[in-house]
Amino acid sequence: MAQKTEFENTADFIYKLTANRLRTKKDDLGLTLYQIAGFDTQKAYTEAESFEKEIDINILSSIFNNNRQKKKTRFLIPSTNSSYYYRSFIDNLDFRDVHDFLWGNDIEIQNYVENLFMVLYEDGITSGNSKIKNTFYDLLEVISGSDKNAKISLIYYSIKDKFNKEWIEFTKATSAVNPIFEIVDIKKSTKVFDTRKPKELDGTEPNVHLGFKKLNDALEKFTEARIVPLLIGELLNQSNK
Repeated sequence: MAQKTEFENTADFIYKLTANRLRTKKDDLGLTLYQIAGFDTQKAYTEAESFEKEIDINILSSIFNNNRQKKKTRFLIPSTNSSYYYRSFIDNLDFRDVHDFLWGNDIEIQNYVENLFMVLYEDGITSGNSKIKNTFYDLLEVISGSDKNAKISLIYYSIKDKFNKEWIEFTKATSAVNPIFEIVDIKKSTKVFDTRKPKELDGTEPNVHLGFKKLNDALEKFTEARIVPLLIGELLNQSNK
């Protein structure tokens, strides 16, 4: 049996938003894929030498159509030579920066984040990660009512501000600095901090934007490390009512 892909629906949700965002900009500006690739016409692209084609037109088409069947577009935007695509989207589609076309600007994120949470929660309760699955399921069980979507929505609004903050930091590959343990003696307690930064991957610039390479894995780690503690806190709140 093939291993379950974690947070597949959440990743799909993000990829679809990004492809739609890029396609909408392209259509609004009246550009062709060849122009986005840096050529005035299809003829100019076809006749160009291979070294002049930093962007593959077929891959570009797959990105704009959210076609991730090919190996290079498995994570929507190729991680190898991602800078070529990033630069083209910024220069030709008038995005402010990489974060804006990958994840959306602040207003767009606020508009989609509740729907994203709904999808992420559904992925959480079917996760193969027992820590995530059990926490998500247990909290859902203590919320009164029979409508699962309504209960997930209630959970979202109970942690909305904290979740939104965590999500923004996730999209920016922000390195959290957290105490990982305390050295305690009779006179004083000394906190020891974990200052490790996120591993640099192709397409990711820490504290600026998270790329899409291995997005499923990143979503699982984010959920376990940052969202599970929020839900445990809410579970305790519900248990004390």
